[in-house]
Amino acid sequence: MTRSFFRRLAVVVTAGLIASVTSVTSVASAADVPQTLTHQGRLFDDAGKPVNQTLQITFNIYDSVNENIPAVSETLDVTVEDGYFSVTLGEVNTLKGVLDGTVKYLGIAVGNDAEMTPRVVIQSVPYAMIAGDVIGDINPTSVTVGGTPVIDATGKWVGSPTGLVGPAGPAGANGAVGPAGPAGPAGAVGPVGPAGAAGAQGPAGPIGPQGLPGANGANGAQGIQGIQGPAGAAGAAGAAGATGIVATASFNGFAGTVAANGAFNVYTFQGPQATMAVTSTTQKLTAAAEAPLALPAGATKIGAQMGLCYQLGAGTITNFTGGGYSNLEVDTVRRGTPASASITGLAAGSYKVGFCVANASATAITNNDYVNGWVILTN
Repeated sequence: MTRSFFRRLAVVVTAGLIASVTSVTSVASAADVPQTLTHQGRLFDDAGKPVNQTLQITFNIYDSVNENIPAVSETLDVTVEDGYFSVTLGEVNTLKGVLDGTVKYLGIAVGNDAEMTPRVVIQSVPYAMIAGDVIGDINPTSVTVGGTPVIDATGKWVGSPTGLVGPAGPAGANGAVGPAGPAGPAGAVGPVGPAGAAGAQGPAGPIGPQGLPGANGANGAQGIQGIQGPAGAAGAAGAAGATGIVATASFNGFAGTVAANGAFNVYTFQGPQATMAVTSTTQKLTAAAEAPLALPAGATKIGAQMGLCYQLGAGTITNFTGGGYSNLEVDTVRRGTPASASITGLAAGSYKVGFCVANASATAITNNDYVNGWVILTN
């Protein structure tokens, strides 16, 4: 077989297209239309001879002619006889929701060859072209117009009621008088009439119970302060406060490129950092991290410095261990690079903490992966 399979390809593509429905008659439910697509063609080698061979062929369906990422893709083992082949797409990866009535494009790649050009427009079969207009019974499970449901799966109208009520018909004859309804509620009480003349005074009633006590009177003036007594003995010293964990945090993310700065002990953070609020010089920061680092293919091995660093505000990025950094050799093989350290005596403030590298070479370290690390603040 020559370097490129493609020379000439005759293509037949059939597919059913689904049209939206705006008016239906309720009938018994029917099955979905087939969710597969038949593709037929003839394949020649670059010498113009029909191919006779079983080949791996990849079929990609795109939303547009220049789309880079297919909406669906299938790779099939296809038997080609005298150049002719026929396949059914959608049996491996579903086409449901892909053939939505908009124009789609089919791209084909044979074996390890690049995808053939130009891409093929997926056409309708003859009777699918009337799917935009209903001419017979339909059997939907529900009806949606413009993204708004109008009939649900039970056949109930759920759309807007506007326009559903027709004009009023002529008035019918009066019906028979119905039975009397229940009595209505009592009316509102009328206004009070004028007071009548005072009656004769009745006999005195019994004495009532004793009333509640009155409110307390105001406090009297404060008396003169007495002479201070002797001081008492000093109490025992209290227990020391807790010295446990104050806060923990993690930092995880892509390490990015380690730029070449040509200077030792000039560090840059690689990947994200965690933030810790230090409140006392007696508190300790302890951190650990790991990052796979490597040079691009063909680069010459270099040396670099790495460790854990902190930064107060926009200040200098500083190694936890000062001059006690770790030297590492970086080549084109990506290897995990671990680091861990602790530090105390930092002034109070908000510190960034993360994995750091000082690249004093003239070569950028670009073939890197994700940093994974954590930091703990303790009393």
